[in-house]
Amino acid sequence: MTSQLKIASINIGGIRSVERRQILLNFCRDGNLDIVGLQEVAFHSCPIIESRYHLLANVGPNKKGTAILIRHGLKYSRLLLEPDGRLISIDVKCFTFINIYAPSGKQAKNERNNFLRQTVPAYSVTTRLPFVLMGDFNCVDNIQDRANIQSLPVPSSVVSYALKEMVTGLDLVDIWEKLNNSDPGHTFHYHDGSSRLDRIYASRSFADKFLNICLQSLSISDHQSVQSTLTCNLDLPNRSRPPAGLWKLNTSILSEEGYQKYVVNFIQESANHPLRESNVANWWESVLKPGIKRISMDYSRQRARLIRETKFFYQSCIQEMTEADTFDWVAFHQLRKFSKSWEESTLKGYGIRSRSLDQFGLLSGLCQHQHRPC
Repeated sequence: MTSQLKIASINIGGIRSVERRQILLNFCRDGNLDIVGLQEVAFHSCPIIESRYHLLANVGPNKKGTAILIRHGLKYSRLLLEPDGRLISIDVKCFTFINIYAPSGKQAKNERNNFLRQTVPAYSVTTRLPFVLMGDFNCVDNIQDRANIQSLPVPSSVVSYALKEMVTGLDLVDIWEKLNNSDPGHTFHYHDGSSRLDRIYASRSFADKFLNICLQSLSISDHQSVQSTLTCNLDLPNRSRPPAGLWKLNTSILSEEGYQKYVVNFIQESANHPLRESNVANWWESVLKPGIKRISMDYSRQRARLIRETKFFYQSCIQEMTEADTFDWVAFHQLRKFSKSWEESTLKGYGIRSRSLDQFGLLSGLCQHQHRPC
């Protein structure tokens, strides 16, 4: 059966806190991602994430490893782990999925070259299936894949010939160049430039399976996520959420003033109900408790919608800043930091208050500073 599979690459920067792992899960779940390659992974297990995905981790001795998230119900086989944690691979029926995190920095150039010229090909040739190779390559193979605000270095100091040789030797297709070559697609922005470090490649025989590719901002990462949809012969499990079980009050809303006002007003109105005088137990069970449940559910739904809209607003502003003609690193850094702080605070029960006029004024000012509307 031909199905559409959504995959993504995300550098998570070694996240450790429960809140940031929950943000990662929300990002994958809300984006309907089926298979995700993670880089800079510092944990072997995570119950929060494993509630939705199988977590296959290869942390390695340097604590900045790789991992694959594969949605429950998707079958996989032949798990391969590179000893240093920089590569993890699985077979998913009709193709092999390989996720890498190449060594970073000028000081690791030789190590990175060896990794791309030797390690990646050594694992890639073990499969008889076409394969998808994704991850953070920490280098570029084209001068156009890097922008420097001050001065553009000579091509020989920018282009990784090891990456070019790997792509040619394995006969790979750059999916971004194939489907979206009009946009630069830079995934990592810093104070004086940007680079397309995060990539998705595919075997030439498999490249036509890809339908689209895009970038998506994530508050907990200093990289943008690369996401793509492809077709393959897989029986995908139902993406719908499991049926709701016994209702349980979200206790994090108890401290929020908006919720408190709703409940107080309802209790005051219910106190005048005639059933309260004649049969207080019946009033409690048939009027007060169902009413508080209804109010709590309505408030939680409105709250969740507000959080989703605010999160999308922040992501859109960050995305538009990266696409602006003039990149302002200071404004970009401030907005990304604020967005991450806000999203973490929503998980602690008080972040919903952050949607205030003052803060929206701050964000609008940052976007206007870029000469782009949010």
